[in-house]
Amino acid sequence: MVAVGMNTASASTAIQQAQDAFTRRRVLDLLFDSAGWGLVTLAQLAVTAAMAGVLSSAVGWAVTAPWAVVLSTTVMGKATYATMFRRRPLSDKQVAYHIRLFIYSAFMVGAMWAFAGWYLYPPFNEELRLFLVFVLGGISLSAVGTQHIYLPVCYASMGLAVPVLALRFFIDGHVIEPLLLTLYTLILFRLASSIS
Repeated sequence: MVAVGMNTASASTAIQQAQDAFTRRRVLDLLFDSAGWGLVTLAQLAVTAAMAGVLSSAVGWAVTAPWAVVLSTTVMGKATYATMFRRRPLSDKQVAYHIRLFIYSAFMVGAMWAFAGWYLYPPFNEELRLFLVFVLGGISLSAVGTQHIYLPVCYASMGLAVPVLALRFFIDGHVIEPLLLTLYTLILFRLASSIS
């Protein structure tokens, strides 16, 4: 009787482990799909170039060009990596490793967008500040749309840019904009968690 109970528990544990492994593999496949060479990646590269060009009039090419090169290189490297490993047979250990890499790479991209919120901020041009809000808000929302399947990656990608921009607005003497940007960030976190 005890042996039967132990066999049932072992079988249940094995089934649960197999389901967990399948889920992790499915998550990785979806992350690879969202990060590969496709419309999202090409749009991010186009937005990066446009933002560097538009904001260069306020902060100079010496700041916007290196930022655009580093961000574009990171995004293209991520897309190439995702395309190379997409649909390859991977062990459970390799799947866990690639998911961790996704978290790190998402954080790097998010940090580069946060850099834009701080260093590309045009203090004397209201229209360009609005443009920066629009771009960073849109990029953060797109991260929720493409990476909500795995919240650590989603949060790493979208959790920095808008809060850093809010802080920059606050330091520049604004009050309403930081409050609205903080509220927007909270909404994005809630949205990501509700659809994951």
